[in-house]
Amino acid sequence: PPPPPPPTEPEPEHEETTPHSTGRWEELHGNYILRPPPDQQPRALIHFLGGALLGAAPQLSYRYMLERLSSRGYLIVATPYQLSFDHLTTCDEIVGRFELVAPDLAKEYGAVPVVGVGHSCGSLLHMLITSLFPDTPRAANAL
Repeated sequence: PPPPPPPTEPEPEHEETTPHSTGRWEELHGNYILRPPPDQQPRALIHFLGGALLGAAPQLSYRYMLERLSSRGYLIVATPYQLSFDHLTTCDEIVGRFELVAPDLAKEYGAVPVVGVGHSCGSLLHMLITSLFPDTPRAANAL
């Protein structure tokens, strides 16, 4: 007989009991939003940027990971972007879209730390945003 599967991480209670874990994404000002469970204040807002080609549809390409983070209490803002070697313009467009949604989320949830999370080219873009746009504060970047 085949060996038993490796043990998995226990699921939080709300993941099996709430429809939130099914991934109810909202589009808002060109960003895709995934809220934490309704009974939780966000631990942080994760501003996510995907990799070079996958960054155009992060809500699909990174769905599993982002939904898991959301189910654990994180507010997710995934900003899609088109790959370009004009990184400054790409960063400006990303920041512009993020700044359109941030005030609405701040009114709803209050002040929460913003953590930039990126994969591949998304990491590069977060580093450039942190360096070139000092008025877009981040508590941290996870690259």
